[in-house]
Amino acid sequence: MTNIAIKNKNLLFLKIVFFSVCVLVISTHISTSIAGLFHGILGIIATYSLFKSKKDILEFLKEGHLSWKILFLFTTILSITSFIYFLMPEKTINIADLKKLRYLIFGLLLIPFINMQFLGFLSRKKLALLLNLTFGSLALSAIVGLIGRMINFDIPRWTPHNFEGRLSGFTGSMQFGYESPLFVLMSMVLFLNRKILFEKFKLNLHFVFICTLPILLALITSNTRGGIIALLGALPFIFIQLKPKLFKMFLIISPTLLGLIVLLSFFTSQESSSIRLLSTSKSESNVIRLAVWKKTLESDFPKAPIFGNGLLAAKTVTFELRHKEKILNASTRISESTLFQLIADTGIVGTLLFISFIISWFVESYKRQDIIGQISMPVIVAFSTGGLVHSMFITGTTTAVILLSFYLISQLPLKLNPST
Repeated sequence: MTNIAIKNKNLLFLKIVFFSVCVLVISTHISTSIAGLFHGILGIIATYSLFKSKKDILEFLKEGHLSWKILFLFTTILSITSFIYFLMPEKTINIADLKKLRYLIFGLLLIPFINMQFLGFLSRKKLALLLNLTFGSLALSAIVGLIGRMINFDIPRWTPHNFEGRLSGFTGSMQFGYESPLFVLMSMVLFLNRKILFEKFKLNLHFVFICTLPILLALITSNTRGGIIALLGALPFIFIQLKPKLFKMFLIISPTLLGLIVLLSFFTSQESSSIRLLSTSKSESNVIRLAVWKKTLESDFPKAPIFGNGLLAAKTVTFELRHKEKILNASTRISESTLFQLIADTGIVGTLLFISFIISWFVESYKRQDIIGQISMPVIVAFSTGGLVHSMFITGTTTAVILLSFYLISQLPLKLNPST
C-alpha cells in the first residue's frame, strides 16, 4: 500500500471518529440510547486502535497525569470486583448492570486515544462545531422542557403530562437538572475568555452564549435542587484565576446562600414547597433520601467494607417509612448520592481512590493556568457538590459520560491544529 493510500485510510478513520463524536455530543442531551450506542462505538474504536499501537497506552501510562493513573486503578479494581460477584453462584450483580462498566472503561481508554491519535485532526472549525452542537442540543432540550411544562405536554413522547413544576427536556428532569450546571459554568468561563479565544483561535462564541440563556433559565426553574446547589457551590471557582478578588467575594457569598437554604429547610412550614430548593427538611423527598443513606451505611457497606459489593450490586429493596399520615416507599438500589453509592459499590478502597482522583484532577487543572483548567475547576466542584445529593457517576448515566468528557478535555494540551 502506498503512503498516500495509508494517509487516506487514516483520514477516513479520523473522519468516522469525528462524526461519531458529533453524534455523541448531540444525542447526550436528546437521546440516552443513541448516546450510549455512539459512546460504545467510540470506545470500541479506541480499544482496537490502542491494541494495535500498544506503545501509545504504555507511553500514556508512563507519562500521563496522576489523576488518570488513579482512575485507571479505580476502574480496574471495580471491574474485577464486579466480575467476581457476577460469577458467584448467588449472582449479586446482573448482566445489565455489569454492562454499565463500559461507560467507565471506554471513557478511560478514549483519553489516551484522543490525546495521541486524534488531537492533530482537531482544527478550530471542528472545535467550534463541537461547541455549537453541544450548546445547541442542550438549548433545544431546555426550550422543549420550558414549553412542555407551560402547556402540560410531554413533547418528546407526544402525550399530555403534568410535570408538577419540574422541567424534563428530552432526557428527564434529573438528567437535565444535573448536567446543565456544568455547561452553564463552562459558558461563563468561555465568556470571560472570549477576547483571547477570538484573537488567538478565531473562535466566535456568540451562538454558545445565546444558547446559554435558555439553558440557565431552564435550570433555575427546573426545581432540581442538587443542580442549583451545584451551580451555587461552584460559582466562586469560575474566578479563581481570572478574577481573584471576585473569587474571594463569592467564596463568602456562595456558602452563605447555601447555608441559608439549609436553614430555611428546617424552619419552613410548607410540607413540600412549590420551590423545591426551599422544601422542608421533613418533606417526603428528604425523608426518603436520608433513609436510603442510612440503609446504605447500615446494610450495604458492612457486607463488603474494603472493596465494596461491585457495580450497582445493592438490589432494589423497597421498605416502608411512616411519614405523617402516609406510607412512603424507599429504594436502596441507587443511593441518591455519588458518595454513598461509592461506599456501597466500591468500599473504602474505591471511595478513597475516587476522592484522590477528584483532588488530583483539580490540582492538575489549577496548575494548567489556562482556559481548559479554568473550565475544569468549577465543573469538578459542581460535580462534587451536586453528587452529594444525587448519584451522578457510578450509575452509568449520561451524566457520567459528560463528566468523563470534561475530564478528557482537561487532559488535552491547549494546542489546536492551525489549519482550518
